[in-house]
Amino acid sequence: MSRLKVRLTGLLSAFVMVSTLFQGTASAAPWANRSAFVSPKFEEVWRRSDDPRVRDGRSLYWGFGPWFDYNEYYRESPNGLRRVQYFDKARMEINGINGNTDVTNGLLVVELVSGQLKTGDNAYDNAFRNAADRVPVAGDGYQTNSNSPTYASFAAVSTFNNNGYRDPDRRDQSVADAIDKSGNKSTRNDLRDAYKDQTKLVVYNATTGHNIPQVFWDFLNRTGPIVVNGQRTTGSIVDWTSAMGLPISDPYWVKATVGGVQKDILVQLFERRILTYTPTNDAAYQVEMGNVGQHYFQWRYTHLGTPWNSSEPSLPIAFGSKRDGGAEWDTYTMNGDGTSQLLYGSNDSKETVPYSWVRSWDPSKVKLFVDSRRGNGANRQIWTVGADGAMTRVTYTDGTPTPPGVPYQGYVGTPSNDYNASVSPDGSKLAFVSDRSGKPQIFVSYTNGASQTQVTLDDCVHETPSWSADGRYLYWSASCGTNAKYNIYRAELNWLADQPTNDYPYLSLELRNTVNLTNSTTSDNGFPRVSPDGSKIVFTSNRDGNSEVYLMNADGTNQTRLTNSSAEDSAPSWKLDGTKIAFDSNRDGNWNIYVMNIDGTGQSQLTNNSADDRWNVWGQ
Repeated sequence: MSRLKVRLTGLLSAFVMVSTLFQGTASAAPWANRSAFVSPKFEEVWRRSDDPRVRDGRSLYWGFGPWFDYNEYYRESPNGLRRVQYFDKARMEINGINGNTDVTNGLLVVELVSGQLKTGDNAYDNAFRNAADRVPVAGDGYQTNSNSPTYASFAAVSTFNNNGYRDPDRRDQSVADAIDKSGNKSTRNDLRDAYKDQTKLVVYNATTGHNIPQVFWDFLNRTGPIVVNGQRTTGSIVDWTSAMGLPISDPYWVKATVGGVQKDILVQLFERRILTYTPTNDAAYQVEMGNVGQHYFQWRYTHLGTPWNSSEPSLPIAFGSKRDGGAEWDTYTMNGDGTSQLLYGSNDSKETVPYSWVRSWDPSKVKLFVDSRRGNGANRQIWTVGADGAMTRVTYTDGTPTPPGVPYQGYVGTPSNDYNASVSPDGSKLAFVSDRSGKPQIFVSYTNGASQTQVTLDDCVHETPSWSADGRYLYWSASCGTNAKYNIYRAELNWLADQPTNDYPYLSLELRNTVNLTNSTTSDNGFPRVSPDGSKIVFTSNRDGNSEVYLMNADGTNQTRLTNSSAEDSAPSWKLDGTKIAFDSNRDGNWNIYVMNIDGTGQSQLTNNSADDRWNVWGQ
């Protein structure tokens, strides 16, 4: 038996059969080069209006560049996933439905006002949430602009989801209507008289029943410098019916704080975008696209912070340690240079081992997912540790009664173990391991434990899942058959439903096109961790006689050895910027955490204790 397999057996005993040796092709990704375009089609659309060669002297239509991309659920898209990329003013998407790869941008404003997140073409494909009542339609963010009207403020004066609301044809009148945060309307004759020419209503859209003022109509039909096929030319800056959609409200005056100064702003909601008119701005920037991309992102991904105005996030290295003298593992964190080795959570003699981070551009929303026996004292369950160190339980499959308000965990006949909770890069899902049905299998749920769905359905032992950077694939290790070796697998996620509603969240999915990437019958391969840009996998293998750290491409090619010691090197994880790899090694006589460059050079020791330090988690 190899040294790697011997160590696996010992750990299975120590971790009550729940933590084996193995912990669990995209271009740009949100945690790597997040400002890169993930599709040349996206870049082509952006360059038409916002290329630096043509944007001087006019407001932006999309923004200075992208800042987040992912694959979001949409029922009709291939495998239920469509590629999206966020900008300040909107979201670009490629649905891929019936082979269509044209760029569209969704009905984001309708979703924000209605509180219904659209998940497919059919009317019933909606995830019901609250309307965006903490996202102002204009001006600064809610923290400094909390008295300004939000999207929820417009619900009673907007047309959406066949609610039948219409405004009368008021062409040739100028806009005096104002609205406040509570949705109350008032009259501002002073603004009507001051800007009567600009706000004169000149177009009535009979389809939705709303009036468009002169100043917005001129903006929608602007011509000027554009970039087409890489060349600067002149033409219509955008096709406004495609970029904006139809108006869903009449224009209203609002009071909003902008840069700490309260201003009167004319706002009109369209299906996809918002237009604002600020008379006190310089002439070229009086009419602007509202920051609907930012607004929608705050509503959909409240846990991810504000990437458009935040510096690149960083994470400490979390690891398990026995340095407190007990037999159990406690969770610690440290900086990437080994400094500030601090207890994270609790050391109350309830073994706790880290597995993955909830990443965020808001440090207060960063969380660590851990395995712990602090429930019934025997079975491992999934918990989170918040930025303040507070621990919150996620799964209840150990026989402990489920408290009120906790999502249903599914039928569990006997107490079971849940562990290896890997958070999806967008922070919305978990892939984890559970032995509730016998041998350890992989499940997927929301991060609060709701709607737990088993996705491996065989007689193999499955361990240590890891998500691709774009959310399209799962990677994990598995042993299939008696005395079979562990290998690393990859499969496509096929989403059948993803309804993150407030009351009854529901997801359904399956794995497709599973591929054995290491395909070995003579060595164990495990602990796969996907690089932040999605292009590489680090993993552990004993193919050269003992456990070492290896690197391969995301498709399994170019498998390269990174460590070379006579001791055991294992459990690698990536720094969030993809420039370093941390790993565990017992090369100095007991287990400690080390770090190296991604080519294996520059290996250095970060912890140095007589007790074991293991199971490091860095950027995953």
